[in-house]
Amino acid sequence: MNELLKLAEPNERTHLRDQAVACMAEIRRFYKLAESQNGWLEDDDLEAFRLLALSIEYRSTEWNCDMYGLEPNEARVILCHGGPHVEVLYQISGYSTPDDCALVGYWWGDRFDLELSAEQTEALEWAFDMWGVYTY
Repeated sequence: MNELLKLAEPNERTHLRDQAVACMAEIRRFYKLAESQNGWLEDDDLEAFRLLALSIEYRSTEWNCDMYGLEPNEARVILCHGGPHVEVLYQISGYSTPDDCALVGYWWGDRFDLELSAEQTEALEWAFDMWGVYTY
């Protein structure tokens, strides 16, 4: 069990886990819907999916001196905030492909990583494109 969850009260553990699982379930629901429609969502469904993201942020841990400025190598999509806070973290290094992704929750600043199945990871990679999280 994650150290954060060991320290939290039982109700807090359940709340954080439930919130992260609920966020993942919504992403998977849209992913499955897209799979049934040849990989795409209808306009209304796409809009509803994009509204899951409260914020999309980028950062770069390396300075780049080219004329276009910094190239981000990390992106995060915030799905809910407060207690708990849940987000998807993407490591990016190329054009529109995540190198790695994780669904994480935070409880009073402490991080909790939700273990993902191969299908859940694939759904988060699909979400990367659907949210328009990419670099140029």
